[in-house]
Amino acid sequence: FSENLKKNSKLKKKNIYLKSPKVGIDDLNLDKYLGKKIQFDGIKNKPLIKSYFQKNNLNTNSLEKFNKFNYSIPIRPHDYKLINKEIKIKNYELHLTFMDVEKFNTNNFSNEFLSNCKFSIHAPDYCDNNNILDLFSENKKIRVKSEKLFLKCIQISRLLKNFNNQSNPIVISISQLPKNENINNFYIKVKKYLFKLQKKFNVKIFPQWLPYYAWYFGGTHKIQVFSNPKDVIFLNKINLNICLDVSHFILSANYFNLDADYYFDRGKKIFKHFHISDAKGLDSEGIILGNGELLNKKFFKKLLKNDKTKVLETWEGHLNNCFNFKKDIKKIIEKIK
Repeated sequence: FSENLKKNSKLKKKNIYLKSPKVGIDDLNLDKYLGKKIQFDGIKNKPLIKSYFQKNNLNTNSLEKFNKFNYSIPIRPHDYKLINKEIKIKNYELHLTFMDVEKFNTNNFSNEFLSNCKFSIHAPDYCDNNNILDLFSENKKIRVKSEKLFLKCIQISRLLKNFNNQSNPIVISISQLPKNENINNFYIKVKKYLFKLQKKFNVKIFPQWLPYYAWYFGGTHKIQVFSNPKDVIFLNKINLNICLDVSHFILSANYFNLDADYYFDRGKKIFKHFHISDAKGLDSEGIILGNGELLNKKFFKKLLKNDKTKVLETWEGHLNNCFNFKKDIKKIIEKIK
């Protein structure tokens, strides 16, 4: 907005200006909105976003149900205020970059927020600008850097416990299989490594289920660990608890041409934390609920009222005043009987 604009005003070109980065409506789609009334006050220098033209509010009953069944949504340190204002719930998952971890300071959050909410922490996928976080890397420099970064994630979990007196579990992507390593031996190594950390620091750590084709550094990479649904049987055997990303689970089942429902049932004992979004094909993840395959899976109904934390991971759900998060929350509430 180039000026303050009152609710119900018709949008004119003189009311706005173009600025990067692309947060709101872009110049290619602007004509669709010119002449339309805005639904709430526009503030000078704030972005013009789609939600100015679409009402998408959550009622108290929806939020109460979302809380009751232990749902959560992702936040970043820089956007927690906006998301908490739009979707005031009790569970949030801190999605951190390596820079977020290095700069993390509880003073950047309100004491009320830290004290009244439960958290999980999603460790960074990268340990620096050029390398994937890899606790088992054969490259000592990458391994040491990854370990230091992950220990800081554990410190963050313990810091948060000082405020909310809750266990704040950590989710980590373990995506690299060491060269010539037997996969089952590697899973045992992961189990032993994480068990030591969990015992030492009294924190829960869950490796995340991954798609066979994962996006790293702007391209797709084949992932050989935590990506074949058949592995769930061995993970269950050694009792390695994990975070099941159901979007990734569907994509990996599609790649191996396996029944996701069958392997969900084989592993349900070790699924202690969930990430939820829709998916289709081999690499379309994080899509709006109902636009993919998730709602047709039998395990989706089993998830709805599961007592474990379920993090809604709708792609770009935080944009436009959390428009897509709200859309998927409504879909989940609709499906809960």
